[in-house]
Amino acid sequence: MKTQMLVAAIVGALVLSGCSSADEKPRKGKYKPEVELTALELPGLTADMRAQAEGQMKAQFASQFAGEQCLGATDKGEWKKASEQVSKGLGGQCTTVREASTDSSVDMEIKCTGTQMGDVTTTIKGAAESESFSMDINLNLDKLPEPTPGQGKLGMKISAKRTGDC
Repeated sequence: MKTQMLVAAIVGALVLSGCSSADEKPRKGKYKPEVELTALELPGLTADMRAQAEGQMKAQFASQFAGEQCLGATDKGEWKKASEQVSKGLGGQCTTVREASTDSSVDMEIKCTGTQMGDVTTTIKGAAESESFSMDINLNLDKLPEPTPGQGKLGMKISAKRTGDC
């Protein structure tokens, strides 16, 4: 499933970029990421197909992000790097439409045309604290290609908490 590879690319990019704070530098350390699927709407997706896709994505999240990752302090530029990796993962022509990010928060919108999944609008909103971060990523699939043309949605929540020193 193409969406699984895309989700893995997005999660990887964002987990590596999501740790900063404007008031207090984040503590370097081990962070345990968690990914929750919040939306999965595709044309022609039956309840059984949806359950199977959700199960596959949860299993992929669990295996790809098992354990902890060492992270350190980042800055506003890291959010931009993450959005560029998201765009690269989608393919096609991507443009950052909105970027209202700070060192400790992200609020971005990226529009991509001509991707393998058609035209895609991605919104990323979230915040980081000294020992945690959380973000919501939503993909509006505006023009899905054959064999399931139409519109769809894919959403996830990514969070991580500091668990100790590296």
